[in-house]
Amino acid sequence: SVHLGAGSLSVLQAIVPILTALILFSLYRDEFSYMKLFGVLIGFSGLFLLAGPSGELDLFSSILCVIASLSYAISGVYLANTPAKINNSFIGMGSLIVGAILLSPFLINFAEANLSVSTTSWIYIAILGIINTSLAYVIFIKLIKRIGSLNASFVTYLVPVSSISLGILILDETFTLDMVVGSALIFLGVFFSNKQKTT
Repeated sequence: SVHLGAGSLSVLQAIVPILTALILFSLYRDEFSYMKLFGVLIGFSGLFLLAGPSGELDLFSSILCVIASLSYAISGVYLANTPAKINNSFIGMGSLIVGAILLSPFLINFAEANLSVSTTSWIYIAILGIINTSLAYVIFIKLIKRIGSLNASFVTYLVPVSSISLGILILDETFTLDMVVGSALIFLGVFFSNKQKTT
């Protein structure tokens, strides 16, 4: 987010449902439906209207963001097809432990700067890691297994909607027509993607 505007970052992260749809429809042809595809695209158009690209697009940062979105899409499809006997908490814990191990060299590299962080900040970091990350990820995995990877991936469309809503309610931010239309398109996309195929 240092090299990308918030809007550009939101849009690049929100390609997760599109990538998920491409992977899912390629591997499992019976999952394909025009309604799902239409839902993904109309939802993305709503998010584009809501967030929109902002700032200059740094190519390297953009590529990294797309790779991250692709990783989310692949993991969603994979998790949807893991055996039901595998505990959601076990999968979530394993993912977070591997991530922590991979990032630990960066923590060591900035050890001196970390020592200057206040106790209050460490408490907030712990809350962010335990509740907003670990618990949320376990719930997200359960959601994937219940409604499928494509429908679960729509959370990337809904995050800006909830953020803007909280901004209006708590921070007294301006309510605009773009917000109404963008949010409506996102919810319409969710509706179409959840419509069952008629046989």
